Amino acid sequence: MGLTTLGAVLGGVPRVLLAWQRGDISTARLRIARIGIYVAVALLGIGTVVAQAYLARSRANTIIVAARQYEAQHGRLPDRLDELVPAFIASIPSTNYTLIPPMNMFWYLTPPGRATQGIAHQVTNSPTDDLLQLRQIMKARLTGKAASTKFSHVLMWGIFQLGGRPYYDFENDCWGVFPD
Repeated sequence: MGLTTLGAVLGGVPRVLLAWQRGDISTARLRIARIGIYVAVALLGIGTVVAQAYLARSRANTIIVAARQYEAQHGRLPDRLDELVPAFIASIPSTNYTLIPPMNMFWYLTPPGRATQGIAHQVTNSPTDDLLQLRQIMKARLTGKAASTKFSHVLMWGIFQLGGRPYYDFENDCWGVFPD
C-alpha cells in the first residue's frame, strides 16, 4: 500500500504537471483524482493501524490495572490472566486487531514453572537481552516450541505494529518495544 501510494505520487505528479502544461486540463484532473484515491487509501490504512494500536494499548492498560489490584490484594502478580476474572476485571479483552486467535489475544508471560495462558518464561533486566529473548519467546510461541529464557511477568500482544511489538514489563513498571 505505502509503496504503491508513493509510486502514484512520485510518478503521477510529473504527469499531472505535464498534462497541465500541455493544456489538457481534463487529463490533469483525472490524474489528480487517481493520486488522491491512492493517498486516501494509504491514509485510511495508516489510520486504522494507529486506531487499533491505541485500542490494544488501552485494553492492555485495563489488564495492567487489574493485575496491579490483584498484586495489592494477594502480594504477588497473577500466574494467569484468568485469575483476574471476575474479581478484578469482567473478562480478558481481545486486542481487536484481528478475529484470528492467537493474534487477537494478549499474551502473559510468567516465570518458569508457573501455569500461564500457554507461555511460561522469565525476562532479564537488560533491555538488549530482553529484546533477544522476547523474539525467541515469540518464535517459540508461534512455532509451538519451548524456549529457555529468563523472563518475569510480561504482557504483550501478537500483532506486530509500526515501530515494533509492544510489551509491558510488570517488574520494571514500563513499556518496551522490540522489532521482529
